[in-house]
Amino acid sequence: MPDNLFQHFSLTNLEVVDEIASLQRRYESKYVIHQSRLHHLAAELQRSWLVLSMNDSQAFLYKTTYFDDDNLTSYRDHVKGRRHRYKIRVRTYSDDSSFLEVKQKTGRGETKKFRRPRPADQQDQISPQEQDWLGQLITGIDQHSLHATLHLNYLRSTLVNPERGERLTIDQEIVMSNQNNSPLIAGATIIELKNQFPHSPTNRLLVRCGARRVSVSKYCAGIARLNPDFHQGMIRTAQRLVGLEAD
Repeated sequence: MPDNLFQHFSLTNLEVVDEIASLQRRYESKYVIHQSRLHHLAAELQRSWLVLSMNDSQAFLYKTTYFDDDNLTSYRDHVKGRRHRYKIRVRTYSDDSSFLEVKQKTGRGETKKFRRPRPADQQDQISPQEQDWLGQLITGIDQHSLHATLHLNYLRSTLVNPERGERLTIDQEIVMSNQNNSPLIAGATIIELKNQFPHSPTNRLLVRCGARRVSVSKYCAGIARLNPDFHQGMIRTAQRLVGLEAD
């Protein structure tokens, strides 16, 4: 079903996506949208955006394992809004390539992304060599105490705007695979706009089409889902913005 959204789009490949908008250092803005509004959004985007297509598909399974220490420092830093914070994850893509990735939020609001390839069959483990690599990138988190804390699967579609060098990701059917594939936020799709500047006409287009900007982290929402005594404000806000009933 996700592929049907893009049947009228011009297609592109991974090499072109990387050439137009690799954006390992970027500004990010996140939105939630009710899945029923996606076709209207797609109709607006098809005028100037290309969609990544491989093997006749435009939606690809992402398997992501997040890592944190015993104090859930990564989670807590995000919830507290710390300007310098990190996310550590292993992501396996639909072609079975796998990477250990670090996302660093800087004090200027930028996001930097670092990654290194790794075996796809070791999703829940970080090797000593990877710990050494992490030690060169992160501060405030003991890389030796990191362990898997959340597993998410979802279907991602990637769009690029050649004129503005922007990238847009649309994540659908987001489920927690270590919780019987229960939905992260039922009925909601998460959109992320990635570009070199903090403001863009695309931000306004998304809002016109029913998307609502929100500070939502799939990792933090998942940890909150796993711990009902944790603050649930992020999930409730996302549900309210797309007109869904809160649990």
